[in-house]
Amino acid sequence: MIDGAQRQRRRRRERVGDFLADLRFAARLLRSSLGFTLLAVACMGLGIGVTATILSVAHAILVRPLPYDRPEELVAVYSKAPERGIRASNISYADWRDHNRTFASLGMYTWWTLAFTDGAGDAERVDAAAVTANLFPLLGARPILGRTFTADEERSGAERVVLLGHGLWTQRFGGDSSVVGRAVQVDGMPHVVVGVMPRGFAFPDRERAWVPFIPDPNDGHGNRGNAGALGRLRLGVTLAAAQADLDVIMQRLERELPDQNLGWRADLMSLRDDRVGDLRRPLQVFLAAVGCVLLIVCANIANLLLVRGAAREREMAVRAAIGAGRRRLVRQLVVESLALAMLGGLVGLGVAAGGIRLFALAFPGGLPFDLTLRLDPASLAITAGITVLTGLVVGVIPALRATKLDLAGAFRERAAGSLRSRHAGRLRSGLVVLEVGLSATLVIGAMLLLKSYRAYTTSDLGFDQQGMLSVRITLPTARYQTPTERGTFFATLLERLAALPGVEAVGSADGLPFSGWDVKAGMSIEGKPPRPPHDPLDMHFLSVSPEYFRAIGVPLLGGRWVDQTDVGTVGDTGSWQPRGRVGIVNEVLARREFPNEDPVGKRIKFGDHTSSEPWITIVGVVGEFQHFRLPEPMGPAIYFPFSPRRAGTRRSRSAPPSTIRSP
Repeated sequence: MIDGAQRQRRRRRERVGDFLADLRFAARLLRSSLGFTLLAVACMGLGIGVTATILSVAHAILVRPLPYDRPEELVAVYSKAPERGIRASNISYADWRDHNRTFASLGMYTWWTLAFTDGAGDAERVDAAAVTANLFPLLGARPILGRTFTADEERSGAERVVLLGHGLWTQRFGGDSSVVGRAVQVDGMPHVVVGVMPRGFAFPDRERAWVPFIPDPNDGHGNRGNAGALGRLRLGVTLAAAQADLDVIMQRLERELPDQNLGWRADLMSLRDDRVGDLRRPLQVFLAAVGCVLLIVCANIANLLLVRGAAREREMAVRAAIGAGRRRLVRQLVVESLALAMLGGLVGLGVAAGGIRLFALAFPGGLPFDLTLRLDPASLAITAGITVLTGLVVGVIPALRATKLDLAGAFRERAAGSLRSRHAGRLRSGLVVLEVGLSATLVIGAMLLLKSYRAYTTSDLGFDQQGMLSVRITLPTARYQTPTERGTFFATLLERLAALPGVEAVGSADGLPFSGWDVKAGMSIEGKPPRPPHDPLDMHFLSVSPEYFRAIGVPLLGGRWVDQTDVGTVGDTGSWQPRGRVGIVNEVLARREFPNEDPVGKRIKFGDHTSSEPWITIVGVVGEFQHFRLPEPMGPAIYFPFSPRRAGTRRSRSAPPSTIRSP
């Protein structure tokens, strides 16, 4: 047994020694033909680097576990109205939370914007979120200082508290560990810091602070608002079972409150699918494209090695004549291709490092906190695997071909048109055909991509982007509590901005084009029959200031603009007195709903004809322009005069952005 073990160790040492000898010989050979080496390494490095970049990104987005406790149990929960093509968050999740049988826990969050000051510096606009107290335990997120929220802090009138993100803590407090318990100003109101979250945590997206989620009693049980629900499934419960569970709840709500819940259904998906969103399809396309690139590289290098193998035929014959078997010769040639691949892998590592940084630039607002693109161990393993695979692919076929020897023919001069040469030529021709086919596929795909990109960049957006500057403003609720105060602030602000030299127009709106504002509701038209449930009139809506359309360069097609009297005035008692409800509709609505008549003077209202909402008189029609996302066409929309009554409300403390146009 000892002799057998010694023989095995000796054989292993011999194999290692043979491999190192082959590697040294390969290094000398590659050094002697520097031009060939540099060309092959450059091709391999580019192919390996590009492939490793996309695979690393795909691994980070699609495979790498999310940074939560047992992330496979986490589920995003939404409401949707399939027949109307609407998918929104359900602002009232109490029914889901209290009556479900499949979730171990269900939490709620909504995006927020805070005016934050620590008492020693200027106020700062901070991206934040309002969350239920159970959300952090649900995620398994633990603060590094202090605590998270308690259930008592979710009720109106409770002590105001705030939880700081690591970045805000280090920026405003210098990482002071005694920050817990300190008083700060949030929206002009005193809050107490209760904790600090760890570095990198920013749920749900890029948030730097958190406040308790306090339900609005006016929300009822309807499907409105901008919020998200997150649940953790019970052990052994499938997504389909949870879907069926919430379907039962939604059907009950539809029966009990049909006006608010008719047609709405629960929509569940894994948290990973919710986070990945629309990235999955582009990544799959990129993976297919880089796979073609790598195959082209392999075919190209294999062709070079075939040509090189033909030139080394005599060398192989000599080595075979002095006793080297075909297996030994194949191993030598494969080691040479692996040496090339290792050099290409080092170059590809640099290409991948730069490519990953470049890919991150595709997210102008920054990457979500739970998505990190870097050369981590998984990325390095991917690069190493691609390197070895490339070396084997480009080396084995030429090695087998080069070691299929005719010793007698190898030592005599042979005509160029010999049978062996014709066989090698056919193999090289086949590789060339493969390269051309793959290259043609990539070129066609690239041309289609460029065509789509050109269509996007040259699309008529319907408004003038030149000379436009946008600003987003956050008003502290404590300082601007009444509509009169908010109205005075915005009226003064817009007046002063309009008086600046070079400013042509200044406008304000709930949301600017492509800012993410996408709110719509069902409406009815006076004098027209009620719409069937499967074909409701869903309209986008937002509030705009009188000069908004002039500021963005959208033309008036009929009727009149809204003016300051439509916005409202301050009455004798100091209260804000809005004028009668009026609105401007877009060309899409006028064309669809009033094809042969003038819509000016017609009236519409939220909900059906029996709703208690007031009628809104149409006073103008504006041209069609893109507000949401390309290539999605603009749907029917109505624009109300901007009312300061809505600015800085509990639902959204972030005031509408302003638009400034200059020559």
